[in-house]
Amino acid sequence: MSVSGTSNAAITHGLRQAQTLLQQGLHAQAADVCSRLLAQWPTLTEALQLLALARKAVGDVSEAERLLRACVQLQPQRADFHANLANLLRASGRVADAEASYRLALQADARFKPARLGLIRTLNAAGVHPQAQIEAAALVHDDPADAEGWAELAAALKGQGRFSDAEAAYRAALARRPSFAIARHNLGSLLSQLERADEALREIDRAVEAGLKGHAVHLNRAIALQQLGRFEAAEQEFEHAAQLAPAHVDTQARLAKLRFMRGDADFTRGLRAVVAGNLRNSQLHLCQASLLRDAGRLSEATAAFQDAIAHCGEQPELLMGLALTAMDAGIPGQALAPAQAAVCARPDYLHGSTCLQSVLLSLGRADEAMPLIQRARALAPFHQEHIACEATAARMLGLPRYQELYDYDRFVVPRMLDRPDGFASIEAFCDELMGVLAERQQLAMHPLDQSLRFGAQTPRSLLADPHPLIREFLELLSAPIAEYRSRLPQSEDHPLLSRNNGEARLSGCWSIRLHRGGYHLNHVHPSGWLSSACYIHAPADARDTVARSGWIKFGEPRYPTPGVDAERMLQPRAGMLVLFPSYMWHGTMPITTDEPRVTIGADVLPGTA
Repeated sequence: MSVSGTSNAAITHGLRQAQTLLQQGLHAQAADVCSRLLAQWPTLTEALQLLALARKAVGDVSEAERLLRACVQLQPQRADFHANLANLLRASGRVADAEASYRLALQADARFKPARLGLIRTLNAAGVHPQAQIEAAALVHDDPADAEGWAELAAALKGQGRFSDAEAAYRAALARRPSFAIARHNLGSLLSQLERADEALREIDRAVEAGLKGHAVHLNRAIALQQLGRFEAAEQEFEHAAQLAPAHVDTQARLAKLRFMRGDADFTRGLRAVVAGNLRNSQLHLCQASLLRDAGRLSEATAAFQDAIAHCGEQPELLMGLALTAMDAGIPGQALAPAQAAVCARPDYLHGSTCLQSVLLSLGRADEAMPLIQRARALAPFHQEHIACEATAARMLGLPRYQELYDYDRFVVPRMLDRPDGFASIEAFCDELMGVLAERQQLAMHPLDQSLRFGAQTPRSLLADPHPLIREFLELLSAPIAEYRSRLPQSEDHPLLSRNNGEARLSGCWSIRLHRGGYHLNHVHPSGWLSSACYIHAPADARDTVARSGWIKFGEPRYPTPGVDAERMLQPRAGMLVLFPSYMWHGTMPITTDEPRVTIGADVLPGTA
């Protein structure tokens, strides 16, 4: 386009004016300036781009896209035009189209950093973390001082579960730019995920001091505070996060769960109000109804699931929730139809399959359950609950597979822990450790998403707890675990034995204090390979071989099943560790006195996990 000197000055002035108005948030005025320029110079791409950004800012996405595509068509060699189009597409959730546009931008200019960053963020958002890692690594290779590149590399590594590498990358970003508040907050979030709560809170607070605000800041700060046992402050932070993002499901769930554990009878009040204003949001419905079910308020949960289905349709997650509520109420006949409908609606939905397996087994229909179990096992060979259901079905059908999976004599191993140095006995060590654990078990009620009822659990994994006695306890687990593994034979078609290789590691560790009437529902550990229960204190009435208060039991499924009762029970004793496969059904008998039962549980993963 050829213009005179006077025209050129007018264009420059107009573009600067539009740019300033955009920066000031005066989008309508900026659009007017751009429209006047385009009326005289219709192919002025700089004006087209600024007008597109103004339209995007006021929510006119389709017009913004049309204008940006016009820019790209007029000047396909401009990397910034492709990148701005890609930004719009990414914000609209069109991930594949955004990725393609970012790559066109990089074809135009391989060193155009905004396009490279946008591509990395798009790949991370899409879960394509290995490819995002490649792109981010290229960015920091070209410029090792690029703090943003290091932060995006950290996000890609975190997405792959490479947490130590991600931490190192975040620290590299901050070493290059100490004031990088977003990277500091994200490091804090990672540390909170690793349950290193003291460090997490420190980093998040430094990000706040640097001016960072928003929902995620309050949410992650609340998580760290809860892990540290600062429950009142945590609840306040969750409330702030919920005010900023009322429809954020995880925030509402965490707030409700904390309120329940603190003894708040109306723990879903915030969530209930948000659901009422978002009746088409199935995830909010599912969250509220599931919390009510987990709290044992089954009639309310049933009504909530039915209301959700009425507003959102027969979605598999809602149907499954309705079925599980019927199972908890002891009426598996009413659970069958919604469980079957959930599986029919989405045959590859493994949670729906798990639900239907349990329903069929509770109805005594193991012959119908077994094909469903076998299909699920083929899709997820180490899904612990599917293995448990296979064992139950095999037991009901009289198949030898039951003994292969639930060989109690070989797989359920009780053993007293060794006496630590400096203590007269393992019982003396447990007495002192009990006081440390009591400081960490101050909540009034149990977590809603765990197996215990009428008790308290430590708010974060003991693997991250620095107390010397807890560290010493963790060291005491090494010898029994190694001894247990050394006695296992090899078998390639067995879900426990086939994974017994490599260096085992603890993947989770927690402590539970059961009160009068407290017990564990029968359950499995979905994230484990081996699991354990170590008794720190056993109530005196545990010695009663008739009442069996607090005894651990094995082999009885989560829901009552005809002819399938517990086949092995063990009497608790302070200092005794019990190791068993994570897929083995286990629960406890209720506590019958005011004397608590205190345990530490841990999961173990093999080196190949």
